[in-house]
Amino acid sequence: MIYQTNRIQDSPQSLVGVARRMTVPRLKIKDSRQAGVTLLLAILILSSVLAISFSLATIMFIEVRSSGDLLKTEPALYAATGVGEQAFFNLERHACPSGTSSCYISNFSNNVTLNGTPTVLATSTPIVTVVVKAGSVFNTTLNKYDFCDVTAGSGPCNYGLVTVNYITTNGSDDALYAYLCEFDPKAITPYPTIPCTQPDKTQGYWNAPDGSSIGSLLTDGSVAMTRYNSSEYWTLNPNLQQQLILINPSGSADIYVKISTYADQLGLVGKGLPYTGKTAVSINTINAAIGRKIQVEVPNNNGGSTGSTGGPPQTPLTTLAGAASNGIFGGGTYGYKFTPNKNGQITKLWVRGADTGSHTVYLYNISGTVLASTTISSVTYTWVSSSITPVNVTAGTSYVVAESGGSFYVNNSNIATPVTTSDITINEERISLFNNTFPINAYNSQTLGQADVTFVPN
Repeated sequence: MIYQTNRIQDSPQSLVGVARRMTVPRLKIKDSRQAGVTLLLAILILSSVLAISFSLATIMFIEVRSSGDLLKTEPALYAATGVGEQAFFNLERHACPSGTSSCYISNFSNNVTLNGTPTVLATSTPIVTVVVKAGSVFNTTLNKYDFCDVTAGSGPCNYGLVTVNYITTNGSDDALYAYLCEFDPKAITPYPTIPCTQPDKTQGYWNAPDGSSIGSLLTDGSVAMTRYNSSEYWTLNPNLQQQLILINPSGSADIYVKISTYADQLGLVGKGLPYTGKTAVSINTINAAIGRKIQVEVPNNNGGSTGSTGGPPQTPLTTLAGAASNGIFGGGTYGYKFTPNKNGQITKLWVRGADTGSHTVYLYNISGTVLASTTISSVTYTWVSSSITPVNVTAGTSYVVAESGGSFYVNNSNIATPVTTSDITINEERISLFNNTFPINAYNSQTLGQADVTFVPN
């Protein structure tokens, strides 16, 4: 048998042709895919670079703008800080009782403006716990709480209810005495003495707790509380002003007291006392339409109305003098020499005349130099005051306060001198027979020409 075999010639030319036919299409597909991937990667990288560039540019523009705004606010910040210093002074010394814009700088040389009167805020809670020190008496206690803040002026305090709770901590039977003073600062018929200054229930401004009458008060106008009679409350007239005074005169230990205050007479809406925790002043200044706002906070001691001073304001002669007696016609300058036993400030001058005329009250140093003066329209047999720019006085240095003018001066029962009340010693009475003249003569048989000061110890 004969077999025939068909063979492909294994020539070099034929092998090359086969290889070309097999490999050329593959090379073309591979090149197309690589180009697409490269283009895609290039687009992604370029997009990322552009995004980063735009982000950086945006951040730079924001920073430039913020820097410009910050630069504009620097003058406003300096101005607000300066007003803050004034706020500290006004709060601690009660130097701005009316809360008006005139108490603060309002125009500055760098075009900064004060955006409205600084706002005074009471930051205490409606319920506070205070400590009444053992041995504290009416004239020295730090626990005097004004219900009106410095913006009230002669307006109402807008309180409806206050409760006082005696907290027993050591089983002591010491008595706590609470005075609630409620008065109309614009009373048509004046009170016999300055409201809240005389511990005497006949003065007309001491208020009995609910369920009691004025007659049930102690003769000094207070109500006694012990751990057996541990709670009292007073319904208040929101159209009047109030002050709460707490003393612990014979106590062997400090007494803890919880005070709760409310805006309504049902005790549903809590309202904190303005000087019990912290008092804050909010200040807002503007420069080139950019504002800076700061808040100044003054922590108060548990004496409430005394702020962070060394004790409550003191009125020496007002405290010692009783009711006015007869008026005598005559001229001259009358007052008394006094020596503070602590450093402090004189913030007010007082007069009690026997007429409704004009009286000028002077504060002198011992050499006769006038340190301050004010003219007051007196109310017959009633103490009337006028605020002055506070005058610093030094412990151990003597000063004279005196009044002159009006048709009459008060002839009151004599006060034996020297006599010390709180932080002031009244050394002697002084008299001059001439109007508006420094009184150099001692005259200790009668208290003539009722003049007084408000002393705030440091």
